[in-house]
Amino acid sequence: MSLIANKTMKTAFLLWGLSFISIILLFASDPSLYTAAIVILLLVIIHHEILNGIIHSKEIKLLKQLEKYLSDVRHSYYINHMVEESIEEATEHCGHEMKIHAIKLYDILTSDDTEEDIHKYQNTVPNKFLRLFLSLCITVMEYGDQEVSGQSLFLDNIKTLKNDIHIELLKLSDTKFRFSGLTFIAVIPVFFLQLIKDWSISNLPELKIFYESSTGVVLGIFIYIFTLISYSMINHLKEIKSIVQKDHFILDKFVHIPWLNHLLENYIEKHYGKILYIKELLKKAGDNITVKQFILQRLLFQVITFLISISIFNGLHIKNHEGHLMWQEVLLSWFISLIAYYFPLWMILYKRKIATLNMDDEIIQFQSIIMMLMYMDRMSVLNILEFMESFAVIFKDSIQDCINDYNSGDIQALEELREKEAYEPFKRLVDSLIICDRIGIEKAFDEISTDRLYYQDKRKQDNEISLSKKVVVGKLIAYVPLMITVGFYLILPFIIESLNQLKGYADEWNML
Repeated sequence: MSLIANKTMKTAFLLWGLSFISIILLFASDPSLYTAAIVILLLVIIHHEILNGIIHSKEIKLLKQLEKYLSDVRHSYYINHMVEESIEEATEHCGHEMKIHAIKLYDILTSDDTEEDIHKYQNTVPNKFLRLFLSLCITVMEYGDQEVSGQSLFLDNIKTLKNDIHIELLKLSDTKFRFSGLTFIAVIPVFFLQLIKDWSISNLPELKIFYESSTGVVLGIFIYIFTLISYSMINHLKEIKSIVQKDHFILDKFVHIPWLNHLLENYIEKHYGKILYIKELLKKAGDNITVKQFILQRLLFQVITFLISISIFNGLHIKNHEGHLMWQEVLLSWFISLIAYYFPLWMILYKRKIATLNMDDEIIQFQSIIMMLMYMDRMSVLNILEFMESFAVIFKDSIQDCINDYNSGDIQALEELREKEAYEPFKRLVDSLIICDRIGIEKAFDEISTDRLYYQDKRKQDNEISLSKKVVVGKLIAYVPLMITVGFYLILPFIIESLNQLKGYADEWNML
């Protein structure tokens, strides 16, 4: 486990401990359902923001140290022309965070079972630049260094990698700045629901009936849930997709329960057409959750939401000393649970939309990989595809299918890969791969190599355009809870009560 992961876990345990104490203290001061909900939301946000802040700062620190480390490796290699020795010498001068990775890189390169160690490292380290540097070192050790235009290809590739890291640092900094404040705007309305209720009742006592009725309570719950959704959506927008994806281990344990697995398999067989659509959605969204896990997740969301809704309505009846649950409340609970059932699907659709904004970044990543590999002796199209697959997120499944079918017919596999993806820049990349065997890899990707500086400048511009689009979407999402709170929780009750009073006056006037 990496240093960042270790520190994150320690911080998480500390935060959960403090969170537990805070819940007890705050709930003891005002033991109400609203207080409990607010405390839980506050702790979730604080927990998430602190952990994200730690991870973000550590990533930036690691990238800065990696940038300096690459300069040291480059300087050492210029003198001795040995990859292992250059890494060993550069390790002595790098920062603490980078040193842990540098030692691991040296151990992998000098290991007796290099291939297995590489696989383990690539599957546990989310930093794409460390992964790319390791791949670059392995490639040079396996295929040898080349001279291109009188320059060492290894040194030139390290220089390109440093430039990519610099662009990434600018992107991270810009993302943090552009999204600052949006989270606050999204979550702040829910903390004022009780104040709005108290202020409204103090100005118009008749509104107490509305706010303490099922309608008022459900509206408050809806605002609370929508706040959580908005917060989650904003975080999906601003966070950069990790190559190493999380395991859905809880869902996986449920899925492996025999009777539940049997039910899920029966459902998949009966709804095969729908399952294919969901599979395609999950692939496009870059989510590694399986179809079975996804179906189970939706069902759990529905059942839990229904039980919570029924419990809340029943609690209101007990509190107000009223009768049993009404059929309208059961129907409303079912409707709310139906929304919860579709929520994971809507989030996948949303993730797919975000993925389209990240496609350019992945294409540029592929171009950087190709620029590092295209001049290597004995480099093949299959090798390039394998490198691309190890760094892919959005196009990962399609590239994997192509690799699996490659030996059965290389051109046919590449043409099928081209047809699977509608994104034009990816199609152009595959077109170049198709003609590699005919004219050679170097000539097929000549445009990328000659316009290397152009592509780096274009990457900066694409980052800016992509980020601007995300910020626009983020602002729309952030202001929705505020508009719902002001429009429906503050203004609408006054309008309804005013109309009711006006109707009462009209009825009294007609009776005169």
